[in-house]
Amino acid sequence: MIVQKADVLLITHRRLFAEDLPRFFIGRVDNYADGLVLISGYSWVRDSIHAEMKRKDDLRTKVVSLSSGTALIYQLPGDLDIAALRLESAERQQLFLVDGHGFSMNITDYHGASLK
Repeated sequence: MIVQKADVLLITHRRLFAEDLPRFFIGRVDNYADGLVLISGYSWVRDSIHAEMKRKDDLRTKVVSLSSGTALIYQLPGDLDIAALRLESAERQQLFLVDGHGFSMNITDYHGASLK
C-alpha cells in the first residue's frame, strides 16, 4: 500500500486552463482503500482582493481518488503540524509551503508562473 493512515498529503488541483486559479488541500490520511483516500485537513483558495493564498478556517474531510488525473498529490513529512502550515509568496511569483520550523517546499505551478 502506497498511502498509510496518518500520512500527510498535499493535494493540488491540476490547472487545465491559464485562467484556472490554483487550489490546494493539505491534510492527514484517515483511511485508504482501493485508490481512494479519506483525508481531513484544510483547503487553500486564492484571495483575489489581497492577491494571496488563504486557508479556510474550518477543518474538512474529503474523499479523493489518487488516480483521477486532475489532482497532483505530494507526500509530506509525517511530523508536520497541518494547522501550522502556510503558503507564502516569494520573488518571481513563486509560492512556498512553510511551517515556520524549517520545512519549506516550492509549490509553484511552473517556471514563470503567474498566480492570477
